[in-house]
Amino acid sequence: MTFQSQKQARFFSDMTHDEYAPLRDNITNWNNLDMEARQDTLIQTTSLHQYAYLSGVADRIPISWVFQEKPLQSERFGLLIVGGFSGDLTSEYGRIRQDVSARSHFDDPAVAFNTGHHETTHAIQFALANAYHHNRLNATHILYDDARMFHAIEVNKAVIPCSVLKHSDQAAYQQQVHEVLANEEGHAISQGLLDLSQ
Repeated sequence: MTFQSQKQARFFSDMTHDEYAPLRDNITNWNNLDMEARQDTLIQTTSLHQYAYLSGVADRIPISWVFQEKPLQSERFGLLIVGGFSGDLTSEYGRIRQDVSARSHFDDPAVAFNTGHHETTHAIQFALANAYHHNRLNATHILYDDARMFHAIEVNKAVIPCSVLKHSDQAAYQQQVHEVLANEEGHAISQGLLDLSQ
């Protein structure tokens, strides 16, 4: 969490640079953007997010984005799943999926950026796991134990997916370490981007 806090400050500092004024304008004018411009804006902010957090720490991983206008999984127990991340330690690639339908509230920039940056936080966690997996992180590195934990989660599939839990049991999903960190980042970055763009 200390790492996230420090890198978050760098991300917002980077976002104030003149070169990102058009990006800030897009966030301000979100309601006037077409779907493609919204998606491009989200991809750009999340790319900067990944750069700010991983620069000098671990290699960034190539990420493909899949935007779709349908729930990401079949709805069970009345849940709506609007985002997801998956990575491959062999290819060292990641994929972020995001529902952009009206039901996912993609029209609301706070929700759209929250989801996108939540999933980008998982991509950063995966990048740390990937660095550990390929022996690119020195054992003395301050995030070595974190990377080892994210690696263990990845290789052992040690997650409780929200899709298998009833709505009343979602705390078991939400209280997993990687989800707590992603939830905090998604919310903080989304709110910060909106504040910065006013």
